[in-house]
Amino acid sequence: MNLMESYESQEEIGGMQGLEIIYQLFTNPILCMQRLPNTVAGFYVTLIIILSGISIAVSEVILLGANSSLITKSFLPLWMVLSVAGVTGIWFISGAIFHLVAEWLNGQGKASVLLIALGLSLAPNMLTIPAILVSYACGDLSFFVYFFCKLLIIIWIFKLQVISIREVYRISTFKALLVFGSPSMIIAGILLIVMVMIGITLSMGSS
Repeated sequence: MNLMESYESQEEIGGMQGLEIIYQLFTNPILCMQRLPNTVAGFYVTLIIILSGISIAVSEVILLGANSSLITKSFLPLWMVLSVAGVTGIWFISGAIFHLVAEWLNGQGKASVLLIALGLSLAPNMLTIPAILVSYACGDLSFFVYFFCKLLIIIWIFKLQVISIREVYRISTFKALLVFGSPSMIIAGILLIVMVMIGITLSMGSS
């Protein structure tokens, strides 16, 4: 089956319901992303984003050693709200950039489906708290174990997001990687322009 036949067959794939979405995400992410256009998954995306933010906040508080009940009660709730807001902002902004770049690369997909796919791809973040609890059981090696587990979670998320872009927009893996890397390239380009402008301004001022 060639690439076009594979994409055409996706139109005949039915949607998913309930916990089947989460099951497919972890067991067969490619098929999961292919079935998203026919799936209503807004509730699970919202839940995953909220739990991701909370998991990141709690794990960081534990990592920083916030053992005082006073610190935990006063700081943790605010940090969880900020963390959820941060995850939501990154999810939406990166989705918008991915969509624009994917369309520029002749991708054929919907921004709404991409946002759902990107939201689901954040699910591994929920393993952050179990990761730090396991690392604390490792004694002096706790930091290195947590860092290793966190790195695996990040790589897992990146892989799911590349799959999301590729399957939603029906583009090659190479193009999907270009789309995925576009925010970093845009930020690097902006920083380079700012640095050049600062350099020109300083050189003109010293002359």
